[in-house]
Amino acid sequence: MDIKLQQEIVNINKGVLIYDVVIIIGLLLTSTFSTSMLMGLVLGTLVALMNFILLAKTIEKSIDMSPNEAKLYASSRYTIRMIIVAVVLFISAKSEHLHLIGVFLGLIGPKVVILVRNNIFDKLKRKES
Repeated sequence: MDIKLQQEIVNINKGVLIYDVVIIIGLLLTSTFSTSMLMGLVLGTLVALMNFILLAKTIEKSIDMSPNEAKLYASSRYTIRMIIVAVVLFISAKSEHLHLIGVFLGLIGPKVVILVRNNIFDKLKRKES
């Protein structure tokens, strides 16, 4: 994997861990913290980070393919990632040890981190201009 891509993945992972700490603090402050919520958050975060790494590998591998091969490959990998998410959500909905909202918060972690980072960078660029 490309060094820049690996560094970006590491940066996103660090951001997701900070996001999780903020979520846990928020849960503690609102008195909604529970073991099932924590376990759900951990599971959701792990699955989200795994999906993010799989996405990066898919993109990197599809670059060397023809357009039709890349489209088929990316589509099949997308389907696999979404099936994984669906299975995790189904299991968390059925389990009494996993809170569905905790899993959901963990799953959206990378998306939130990327959006927040992009907004912060956009604001910093505007100030420099």
